[in-house]
Amino acid sequence: MQKPKQSPFNRLMQKGHKKVRYTDKKANVLMLFSEQEHRRIAALIQKWLREDDQQ
Repeated sequence: MQKPKQSPFNRLMQKGHKKVRYTDKKANVLMLFSEQEHRRIAALIQKWLREDDQQ
């Protein structure tokens, strides 16, 4: 039985994971930072919209 061929992107991601010693713990920390960034960006957009409504 033949293994399905991996996409170039998938191979690139696996190489990158080896280089940075990817672990689930590191992934969770990065996701946490990402979530916090999205919240800050959303808050900034809300502020701009409120300021725009006041003008």
